[in-house]
Amino acid sequence: MRESQKVSLDLKVFYTERLDKHEDEHEVEIEDKRDKHKTLKKNLEDEWKILEDKQTHLKAEKDKLHKERNEAEILYKEAQGRRFETNSVLTEKKKQICLLEAENEEVIEKLKKRATDLYKYKFKIKDLRKSKHVLTHRTQEMRASLEPKDD
Repeated sequence: MRESQKVSLDLKVFYTERLDKHEDEHEVEIEDKRDKHKTLKKNLEDEWKILEDKQTHLKAEKDKLHKERNEAEILYKEAQGRRFETNSVLTEKKKQICLLEAENEEVIEKLKKRATDLYKYKFKIKDLRKSKHVLTHRTQEMRASLEPKDD
């Protein structure tokens, strides 16, 4: 029995050593996994922080762009209003121009008519002066013929 006890004891020592070795390896493996987990967790937390910062920055940028868009829309609406007013003024001015052009044409026609009338009247005056001169001359001749002759 002694031998079996010895073998049993040797086996117990062998398995105890082996078990201790496995436990040590397991502890090392667990420690490595914990270290990897801590490292991975730290990396993920850092990435999370970076992403949160990016998200904050992008949200601020989005808000800024939204504000600029609203301001641009307001300016656009104001410009449309001014454009409508300008078009109304332009239409009114075009009407005024058309009326003034028509009035101008009427005035030009009147002036042309007056110029032709003046031209006609000048000729009439000239003819009347000639007739006056002729009649004056004939009147003088007739008076002279009515006067007694002294010879």
